[in-house]
Amino acid sequence: MAKPEGTQPEYRNAAPTGEAHGGYSMCALTCDFLLQGLPSLSGSPRLDYDSCLRWAVHMQGLPIEGGGFRGRTNKLVDGCYGWWCGSALTLLQALMSTDLSTDQQGCSDLLDRQALQEYILLISQDLTPNAKKGGLRDKPCTPPDLYHTYYILGALSLMQHPQKHSSQRIQELKQNFKRPHYSKCILGDSESESDAFQRMKEIYSRVLGWEVEKDKELVVGLVSNEVEPVHPIFNIKQEAIQNLMDYFYDQNQAN
Repeated sequence: MAKPEGTQPEYRNAAPTGEAHGGYSMCALTCDFLLQGLPSLSGSPRLDYDSCLRWAVHMQGLPIEGGGFRGRTNKLVDGCYGWWCGSALTLLQALMSTDLSTDQQGCSDLLDRQALQEYILLISQDLTPNAKKGGLRDKPCTPPDLYHTYYILGALSLMQHPQKHSSQRIQELKQNFKRPHYSKCILGDSESESDAFQRMKEIYSRVLGWEVEKDKELVVGLVSNEVEPVHPIFNIKQEAIQNLMDYFYDQNQAN
């Protein structure tokens, strides 16, 4: 049943026996990040970033564990959580910034990027002589699979090419944002076309406002180990995200 206009949404906590999880945390932070700045949510409760940051940085394993990330406290490290926790830390760095007038730094100082790359290259790959080649895995004694291959490659990219949410880039995107055709605007309850335009511009610029920190790029091992940069939220190449956002936000209009 729809709530009466003007009422606040209900906020429900997780089950009391639930535990923090790297994947769920990254998804929650992504939602919070994308919704930042929308006037309709300006008075909504915020996440406890300090507690989330403290938890996330403790998810990286010790050297004896190979430097990989675990997804839950006191669990074994798992290759895919290099992406989930690495992305979460990148988001936290942007969300916790209080000075929006300057470009914000990425997650490069919040985790050991060299150790995670070494875990991926030396442990997530099966390097034994008789191993079947190809694919990446959770940890030794587990087989490679598509899921882990995809997210581990994303983690490798994020560790090689740390990214920041650039205020300058965001302002450029906002200034160049074209008003979408009315047929592309899905209006919320009691939302005007003008409000929808502002909402779309805000999310469009936030999604595309990331830049690689060129001076902090790090490739462990051979030059051939380098992979291309991916978007720190969607784990897809930046060019593909640009094309996707331009299409759905009607930015391919002729001038």
